[in-house]
Amino acid sequence: MPSRRHVLASLGAVGVGSVAGCLGSVDTDAGATASDDDTTTDWPMANFDPMGRSYNRNTTGPTEKPTERWATEVDWQSTRPVVADGTVYVSSQARLRAFDVENGEERWSVGPLEATERPRYTAPAVDGDTVYVGADTSAGLLALDAETGEKRWRYRFDGEHTGMSVPPIPGYTGEEGWSSLVVTDGHGTVHLLDLDEREPRWTFEVYGRVSRTATRGDVVYAGTEGGEVYALYDGEGRWRRKLPGKITALAVEDNGGEVIASTFGGGVFRLRDNAHAGRTRWHAERGPVAHRAFVVADGRVCGTDLARAKVLDERSGDPEWSVEGDFGVPPAGAGDTLYFGGEKGVTAYKLGGGMGVDGLRFGGKRWHYPFEGSVSGGVTVADEAVVAVDTGGEDRPSRLRVLE
Repeated sequence: MPSRRHVLASLGAVGVGSVAGCLGSVDTDAGATASDDDTTTDWPMANFDPMGRSYNRNTTGPTEKPTERWATEVDWQSTRPVVADGTVYVSSQARLRAFDVENGEERWSVGPLEATERPRYTAPAVDGDTVYVGADTSAGLLALDAETGEKRWRYRFDGEHTGMSVPPIPGYTGEEGWSSLVVTDGHGTVHLLDLDEREPRWTFEVYGRVSRTATRGDVVYAGTEGGEVYALYDGEGRWRRKLPGKITALAVEDNGGEVIASTFGGGVFRLRDNAHAGRTRWHAERGPVAHRAFVVADGRVCGTDLARAKVLDERSGDPEWSVEGDFGVPPAGAGDTLYFGGEKGVTAYKLGGGMGVDGLRFGGKRWHYPFEGSVSGGVTVADEAVVAVDTGGEDRPSRLRVLE
């Protein structure tokens, strides 16, 4: 019997303008997501919610130049911080650490599970009293006690060199919380892991390594380093689309389930769903590379790269406004404000960009808070504060900073 990979490949979709056939019709509105009817002011996973929108409408960050609540030394090359239930979690190549969000006191730290490992932990995902974090080693996925950091259980992948580099995200989420988790291994296999059984409900092999994931309802979306976007349902491919470059960011719209994907060098695409699954709604050829995440909020799509932050109209893909700067980490949105991390610190802008045309804007910038180094991993907004890691300078350590 041919594998799912070979069946899907036979449908084509190798050109930029072509689309794989729809493999069955699924109502992507079925089921809840982690943000449905949710009023959390936390930031419980890398890109806030399973849809990858990096925007929390239920909280606000500082709109005037903030002061520092606290700062503490952390490891270099840290991920975007995650905030849940009064705790800030920061992952790095060597450790996952938990700090009290109010005073910066370290609650616990988890290092390598074996003396020879450098785990390169992903950003965690937090659900209630459990922290899920991946390691880019044979450690695989870890489930930790949120209070103590103690290991509850582990899920390993088969084969060698099969660690995780993409953060875990919840699959279907109902009223009782997370029932499954989407994890990917180094060989390009997507696993929907049942959290009760601690075994996969299904697996699906894609071409090459997975670079980004998102979910909505029962549908799992995966982008690859080879430039493909997959929509998966119940272990089968619904559709597949080839885009012109590595998928650098992936998000799913709340209404309608259409996919927004950025590529390395090929612009930003909005892909349709349902009867026209995978076809292009719009293509912003000069859209941002959008390293690792978008902010999708209030009819706008914001991405950042090493040259600028750029905001597109969500319906048409037309540029609304942009600002030049080295913003090479994922941004965050809260309320009516965008927060960008860059080479010189954190900068806040009005979501609408102020007055003006494209890069010539007035009244859009709200504040800038300088760092000793650049922002590492990305910006998080939670607990009415901005949380980010400052890489420091040549003679200065990296520091986790909380601004309010």
